[in-house]
Amino acid sequence: MIERLHTEAAPSRRLHRRDCWQVRNEHALISTREAAERQAHPDIAICDVCRPDKALPR
Repeated sequence: MIERLHTEAAPSRRLHRRDCWQVRNEHALISTREAAERQAHPDIAICDVCRPDKALPR
């Protein structure tokens, strides 16, 4: 899941697992493949609670 952060500075999005309770803002569901591709993007932060990077292929 990608959460849109309400900030002007990078990162402007945060990557979460689908069951993460930390999602507070506008968000969209994305595929596992898309999440794996986006995890290394500098504009994407990784949630430090649900740690989706631990479950995604590299």
